[in-house]
Amino acid sequence: MELNIGTTGQQPAITSGDLMERFGARWDIQRETSAGVWSAERRSPDGHHIRVIVGRSVPELAGKLETAELAEPVTAVTASRDSGRLRQMQAYEDAVCWRTGRLAAPCADCAAVPAGRCDDHGRDVNLIAEYRQAACQLGQAEVRGTEARP
Repeated sequence: MELNIGTTGQQPAITSGDLMERFGARWDIQRETSAGVWSAERRSPDGHHIRVIVGRSVPELAGKLETAELAEPVTAVTASRDSGRLRQMQAYEDAVCWRTGRLAAPCADCAAVPAGRCDDHGRDVNLIAEYRQAACQLGQAEVRGTEARP
């Protein structure tokens, strides 16, 4: 289905074929007839992230896709680096959840200690703080675009 949708102002008309030719290799472009919009979807190489952009017309979607690609160029190196960083952050989050669960479980040794935490669970508290700090460093590195070493 070829749609030739003109625009007002200075912009030249762009067809759905033009849209597919320019962006179709990198984006899954669909006409959502029930909503009356065009959408474009792109998944990260590891499949963990989905980017969806919606426009009311072909020219609007084309403009948004052009802006998105200028702002967020995707390369294999960046995707690989970000994927590794995200896996590391998820591992820290999982470790925090696991250690927090251990702290919530009843412990006879903790009840017998005046400080309220046995050595084992005291170490859990310290590890939770270390994991959170390391995850924050990774998150800050993501914003700066540099690697952090926890």
